[in-house]
Amino acid sequence: MPIAWLTWSSFKSTRELFEHPWPPRDPTYVNFLNAFFMMNFLRAVINSLIITGAVVATTLFVSSLLAYVLAVHQFRGKSFLLAFIMSGMLVPSQVTFIPLFIELKILGLINTLQGVILPQIANGIPLAVLILVPFF
Repeated sequence: MPIAWLTWSSFKSTRELFEHPWPPRDPTYVNFLNAFFMMNFLRAVINSLIITGAVVATTLFVSSLLAYVLAVHQFRGKSFLLAFIMSGMLVPSQVTFIPLFIELKILGLINTLQGVILPQIANGIPLAVLILVPFF
């Protein structure tokens, strides 16, 4: 029911929205045009695609290389390295918010795509390695 109300309300004018008619008397697409052009919706979609593509591609590339080395090659300290990588999943993300913000501010990455992409890659690598190691 809330989704139906939300959908119907998106076709109402601002005045109709406060009058509460259930079906809109005069359906309009102005709200969609405002969201698309005035709220810079297209830029948000493009940023989301850039961030998602960069994070997925980089995390998969780095994690697959690391997982291959950990699965196939035998070397001294292998179990320590795997445990060190997995320890990244033990730290709650809430604990890292303030230090991460300070670090990004020092590096000048606040309000940049790189400031969003790099921490997500760092957070994604331990889980990706954990999933990929058994496949090699």
